[in-house]
Amino acid sequence: MSDLPEDLPPDAFLATMPWWVVLGREHEAASPTSPDGGESPGYLVLDADGSTCLAVFTDEDLAQRFVGDVGFDGGPLPVDTPEQFLGLARRLPAICEYAAFDPPSRVGARARWVVPLTEVARALQKARHEAGEE
Repeated sequence: MSDLPEDLPPDAFLATMPWWVVLGREHEAASPTSPDGGESPGYLVLDADGSTCLAVFTDEDLAQRFVGDVGFDGGPLPVDTPEQFLGLARRLPAICEYAAFDPPSRVGARARWVVPLTEVARALQKARHEAGEE
């Protein structure tokens, strides 16, 4: 078992990988890091508080439930490593600046966390760096 902090700072959260994104059916052959996926990677993005967010789920069942509830023509795709997520984030359109973790399928409900992608990337890079030192 890994050493997890007992107390997290008030502005922090813990979301272990894998994470799940939703990929549209027309893009299913792509992977989170494939360079030839074209300009539109086909990942589910949402509007949250006027910001465009990548929908990120901390559990496959949550992602599948969202897909079923909204009738989205796609399915969950695992993101197993920080490298995969960082590669995926680089392929998103510039307008997509946030990650909405565990967004609900109901309009008007709030995602568990909405975090700037730059902050997610910084945290993942820091975790990669710290893991490499051990």
